[in-house]
Amino acid sequence: MDYLEIQMSSQPEQKEAFDSLIRSYQQKLWHQLGETLLNNVLKNAFFLSEKRLIEMNDKFVSKIKDHLAPLLYARFIIATSAQYPDAQASVTLLESVLEGLDDDVQASVMCNIEICRRKLALGQLDDAKEILDTQEARMNTYSGILPSLIHSHYFLASLEYFKAKGPAASYYKASLLYLTYTPLDTLELPQQVSLAYDVALAALVGHKVYNFGELLQHPIIKTLQGTAHEWLYELVNTFNAGDIDKAKAIFAQKGDSQTTLVSNLEFLQQKIRIMACMEMVFRKDAHSRVISFEEISKHCDLPVAQVEWLLMKAFSLEVLKGKIDQVEQKVRIHWVQPRVLGIDQVKSMRDKISNWSAQVKASATYVEEQAPELLAH
Repeated sequence: MDYLEIQMSSQPEQKEAFDSLIRSYQQKLWHQLGETLLNNVLKNAFFLSEKRLIEMNDKFVSKIKDHLAPLLYARFIIATSAQYPDAQASVTLLESVLEGLDDDVQASVMCNIEICRRKLALGQLDDAKEILDTQEARMNTYSGILPSLIHSHYFLASLEYFKAKGPAASYYKASLLYLTYTPLDTLELPQQVSLAYDVALAALVGHKVYNFGELLQHPIIKTLQGTAHEWLYELVNTFNAGDIDKAKAIFAQKGDSQTTLVSNLEFLQQKIRIMACMEMVFRKDAHSRVISFEEISKHCDLPVAQVEWLLMKAFSLEVLKGKIDQVEQKVRIHWVQPRVLGIDQVKSMRDKISNWSAQVKASATYVEEQAPELLAH
């Protein structure tokens, strides 16, 4: 009480928050007190600066922690740990409260995941991975429903691990899952742009990432527009459309200044050709999927002699399935990897359905017209 009253006197602009804490404490309204901590403290820029949460924890919250909901207390401690100047001090604080949270899976998982993030900051990747795996197992075996906040926190730690360790495809997957559980408006714009940049690069250089539709439909990718990274937004769209000429133009313009593009150029050239082949197959009708090597060569900007290798690579990646006729220099495609479709691709699908519908109608009309003659025979 003394601490709260002194703070309310010395910080009159925060009178509402401190007054609410005082009244809740006096009346032992622990739920309301917790709500004040969550909404008036943890979401208040004043408390999130100058180690004010550390002071509040030492002089007030640590003394009433047993009355607070475990998950709320875990969230307060996590925010408090972020105010320590070094990651090891944060780990020490988080580990000190874990024993008291063991009986609550949600709170315990949250704190453990935050310890994982601090260990990543310390470069202790093996320890961080062990924590990630352990907490993932706990989450998977939990009998209740975990709040989206916990999933968000887990995938944040996961993407941070894969950003440090790789591979890019795992980072890409973890990032999309993080965005699934994280409202975009909870991230500051610079955070959104930074994440969009990293995810876009991971999509491009990720070795089994041949579907960019989900990323392109997420609003975070559009935060690159109007920034110095807008070219990356255009490049992801270009790969999704399999537009080799436009990709070459962007490479020529940005390639020398982007080390990631330079170091992965050969792979990216292969990838854009596979994407172009996928897009070509996708836009063909089902009865037009016997394709000559020469047509693929022209569409994918590739010598005829390398077409078979490109197809075998696409088959091994399981983005296409089919049968190659080496003698006839043709390939029959049976299947193309399902993708989240963009507007242009949806229009293409609509046109194919319209054509199919017209063909079915024509066949039905023919049968109706020939029915009397057929019955007579």
